[in-house]
Amino acid sequence: MLNKKISAIMSQPVITVVASAPLLEAEAIMEENKIRRLPVMSEEGELLGIISHADVREGLAAARALNPYDPSVEEFEQTPVEMLMTPEPVIVNSNQPVGRAAELMLLHRVGALPVLDDGRLVGIVTESDIFRMVAEMWRETHAKAPAQAGRKA
Repeated sequence: MLNKKISAIMSQPVITVVASAPLLEAEAIMEENKIRRLPVMSEEGELLGIISHADVREGLAAARALNPYDPSVEEFEQTPVEMLMTPEPVIVNSNQPVGRAAELMLLHRVGALPVLDDGRLVGIVTESDIFRMVAEMWRETHAKAPAQAGRKA
């Protein structure tokens, strides 16, 4: 199971945001697509970082905690994502095993890894992708087990 290639479980195509996009745009992209992380790209298509929903939420909460009539609130909401992103994120290759992705996520305490092949962003693997794979394998295994297996004594 953990030797399965990352390419088999990664999400693709990848939804991204450009580094100059305002926090409000990143928030809207995440909400619209029901995702929690966005790779941050340069205008030329180079991976620069990653921003999480928590990063965006904290940044916007800080702005909204200010006096709502203060013009700086609107300015802060327009802060480019590159100001709050995690630069140089940990990455994986699509041919690496899922176990390696899980190991890197635990080691670096992150919930997602951009997947790069030959320097090009081809996917993203998240903790949810790994949990989904484990749950599917568990269901397959237990679907073959007798009906009594799940009952408590």
